[in-house]
Amino acid sequence: MMKLTLFVLGLVVATTYSSSVYIEPQGKLADVDFLRRQKLLLELFIGLGNTEHFRNEYTEFDFKANIDHFHKPEVVNDFLEAYNHGFLPIDGIFTLFSRHTRNDTIKLFDLFYFAKDFDTFYKAASWARKHVNPLQFSYTYTLALLHREDCQHYALPPIYEVFPNYFVPADTLHQIFEAKLLGVKERKFTYNNTGYEYNYHEDMYGGPLDPDAVGHLEYKISYLREDIAANNWYMVSQLKAPLWMNPEKYRATYWHKRGESLYYRHQQLYARYILERIANGLPYVYPLNWNDPVKVGYNPRVVHFNGLPFYVRPDNLVPFETNKGQVKKAKLLEQRLYDAVDSGTVWEVSNSTLLPLKGDGGTDLLGKMVFGISGRPSEKYFGCYYCAALEALGLAVHTSSDHEYVGGALSNPVTALRDPLFYQWLGRLVRIFQYYKSRLPQYTHEELSFHGVNVKDLEVDKLVTYHDNFEFDVSNVVPVTDPKEYKDLRYYARQYRLNHKPYNYKLTVTSDDSKEAFVRVYIGPKYD
Repeated sequence: MMKLTLFVLGLVVATTYSSSVYIEPQGKLADVDFLRRQKLLLELFIGLGNTEHFRNEYTEFDFKANIDHFHKPEVVNDFLEAYNHGFLPIDGIFTLFSRHTRNDTIKLFDLFYFAKDFDTFYKAASWARKHVNPLQFSYTYTLALLHREDCQHYALPPIYEVFPNYFVPADTLHQIFEAKLLGVKERKFTYNNTGYEYNYHEDMYGGPLDPDAVGHLEYKISYLREDIAANNWYMVSQLKAPLWMNPEKYRATYWHKRGESLYYRHQQLYARYILERIANGLPYVYPLNWNDPVKVGYNPRVVHFNGLPFYVRPDNLVPFETNKGQVKKAKLLEQRLYDAVDSGTVWEVSNSTLLPLKGDGGTDLLGKMVFGISGRPSEKYFGCYYCAALEALGLAVHTSSDHEYVGGALSNPVTALRDPLFYQWLGRLVRIFQYYKSRLPQYTHEELSFHGVNVKDLEVDKLVTYHDNFEFDVSNVVPVTDPKEYKDLRYYARQYRLNHKPYNYKLTVTSDDSKEAFVRVYIGPKYD
């Protein structure tokens, strides 16, 4: 059991001796039409990766004959031209690092997004489900469900149930396939990702018996890095606000502080990882140095839907030696960011404007430049540091074409959180923002105080954590001759996941009058 300390930032709407109370959101009873559409939408996720036998009445939908059913007819022509020119193969590896694949993917998303009504969107999606690479389809289809106004209230399946192969170890998948071949229709497959079960041998990717492993026993917290919900969350967060998406084109709105939100998300992820290390007696994360060996190797143990494994990174790999061109690009973009921070201004080439890199919007502006958000100033000059860095680390091995991207865990946002190197790089990314903040003026007492509001008491239950089995459906990973067979399959994987016993905290606040405020609570180990 771990002793805790809590840090509270801000306060709630408060009157004398009040406390925050959670209010259960009110639900709405779904009508028959909503349920019908929900069923149709979920059916397109069934058997993804096994497209050969998929068919419905719209799999041969004629786009040309229905071009007037799209808000922008040009999106149909642009898509068909790109598709006929050559899309990503059905069994190809989907990655947005490929410029051609990224451009084609945006054209497919536009096709979904600019459909005038739900029926047209569903027909277009049904056609794509049959004819487009499964990962490319899943990405654009999920994007459309998240961003189309007529689809935002429908439930989406977790990615780990749509593509279990990106979460479940390959040896466990072998057991699932074997069960299917033997005619077994229901079984549970338990696997252990705590790290204690597969890193036993010395000289094997940072194993605990490796004499060089002292100081980097990363296997002790692999349960956190490989947690299916954490990896699912990171991918969905990417889908909710893709870096390439210009909100003015699709939503005619502006996403508030999008750059700052991305920084906050990654900084909190980095902090959470450090807290878990402290709780397990591990040292702080050593930030990545492009020219130094990465002491900890990593074996993802997962495979792409087409069966190709993610590359294994051996111990002591030097990024600069394995991917010089991309590392040089990442270092160049990084230096330009530091130069902008030093100057305190950013030059916008498009309208010859000097933008101040300070004040309330400074962190947001820097975030847009770091993460390469669409609409950032001087896009060509600042590029996308986030993309360049992950490409340098995730694709250390060059492939023959940009349609054959096979890399390590960092080459895919679904698997990036699994790799210890991701957090070393996060240390480097966070350091850019810390450098920027170190050059800002100090907060004044007036800016940090909350006049008339006081925290009188804080009561916290003991927090007890433990590991237990979490079951999730992996039936979607096996091929079938008739999609209706999936209804009869009951394959579940069981992952050891971190859990905790229920606990409460009570914050007592006094206030001179009613005020609007915000409570933020951080929980972590009290002792290092």
